[in-house]
Amino acid sequence: MLNLLFRADHGTCCERTFTIGKRMTFSVSTEAMSIITSSGDAFNMLLSRQHNNLWVATVIYEINDSIYHESIYESDKEEAYRTACNFVKDNIDDNAIIKPV
Repeated sequence: MLNLLFRADHGTCCERTFTIGKRMTFSVSTEAMSIITSSGDAFNMLLSRQHNNLWVATVIYEINDSIYHESIYESDKEEAYRTACNFVKDNIDDNAIIKPV
């Protein structure tokens, strides 16, 4: 048996609670961010808390018509965000603006 509860909060954060059988329940929380480059291109960053309290920052971007992603795993939300921002600055655009959707 799998029950799915989906709740969206504040337009940028969603929480999913999964129940499998009678004993196993886990929750995942995700925040969406927009990456705006100096040339006006828009890409995405997702910051997610996993069921084991690990944080994952996923940067989704395009280079030469190919889509790529980079996932950064950290035990702290701020560290995951900071590491993802450094990835964006070092690999996509040093002047990119990252803001909530």
